[in-house]
Amino acid sequence: MTRHRMTAERAGHAENAVLRAEVAALRAQLDAADAHSATLLSTIRSLFARTVESGGTIESIAGHFDARLVVLARFQQDTSGSHDLEMLIRDALREFHFGEDPRIVITGRIAWLQHAQAQPMALALHELVTNALKFGALSRHDGRLHISWVVVAGELWLEWNETGVPVEPSTAAHHGVGRALIEQTLPDTLDAHTRFVLRPGGLQCHITFPLLAQYDVPRHLGANGLTDLSSLQ
Repeated sequence: MTRHRMTAERAGHAENAVLRAEVAALRAQLDAADAHSATLLSTIRSLFARTVESGGTIESIAGHFDARLVVLARFQQDTSGSHDLEMLIRDALREFHFGEDPRIVITGRIAWLQHAQAQPMALALHELVTNALKFGALSRHDGRLHISWVVVAGELWLEWNETGVPVEPSTAAHHGVGRALIEQTLPDTLDAHTRFVLRPGGLQCHITFPLLAQYDVPRHLGANGLTDLSSLQ
């Protein structure tokens, strides 16, 4: 075998290896896209089912479902990077046109959430704001909302504390999408510990979970940031 032929064969082997690697990478991307689509559809179906179960007129059901889709869609365009927790909170409030509202106090040092954790937290915050607007502190001129958090030993501890709200028996018995998301889905997706208590004066919600390193992904949560909400069905 001539040296020229040996060199040509080596080059051919190298090209084949590169081609196989590119095909494998493309197949992995397609598999990830399929998983992403399947999880997205499951999430949308679950949100729709629970929105319908919560009752109301067709118009109110459509409005609530659309608002949840807007939150979900926000995290499908860029699935990389991290998110400032305070900005997630302020975005949730701005959806309902709460800017610098004197009834709302937000305190906490900078805390970054990886994308995989930011989407379920954004959904939870959306539900908490919705609940406060319908039943809680943001439905009253004399209501107050204090949102605070600290990071202790790599864990986020967030407190949502409403005051100035007389809790009616019908409100205390209400179990909607937001409560199910906080009490059922966050523990499954984020390994979170949660407490959702309607006490005299208003709602107190506590959420704590370990913050992720940049490339960690918790169980039941895709690296694309999608939460499988099938536990809400």
